[in-house]
Amino acid sequence: MSIISTSLPLQGVCIRLGLEIRSSRALSVENGYTLLEIIMAISILSIALIPLMEMLPRALLLDAQLERETKIAFLAQRKSEAVKSRAIYAFDQDYSESAIAFLPPDSTFKYTVSDDQGVEIKEIAVTVWYDENGNDIADEDEEKITLYTKIAKRD
Repeated sequence: MSIISTSLPLQGVCIRLGLEIRSSRALSVENGYTLLEIIMAISILSIALIPLMEMLPRALLLDAQLERETKIAFLAQRKSEAVKSRAIYAFDQDYSESAIAFLPPDSTFKYTVSDDQGVEIKEIAVTVWYDENGNDIADEDEEKITLYTKIAKRD
């Protein structure tokens, strides 16, 4: 009689051929994991996961910071374009503003506009910052951006 070792259900085929079937599970001595194998697997996973878990809070802080910086750049560009469009039609007006908050939901962002009052060419600077401590001053540790633009008088 021939012996077939398989883990597939071939009983019907093999009975007709007169072959004996032995499962591969029957040939295997081990049916589970030893305590040492489990401890080693947990150790390897711990070594891999601990650095990843330490990086997660830093990644969340970096994400929040990048989101604020993107918002600051967007708000500065929007304010600069608004001042430029007004200055084209009313060049002689002073466009300086100091520590003004944007409308909600952007009220934690502040801006300052400075106008050098040039006769033929004006230089306008727009500074936008995230006022983290709420003191209406662009502190050194707060994220900020300054955009400069020049506008020529049109006749």
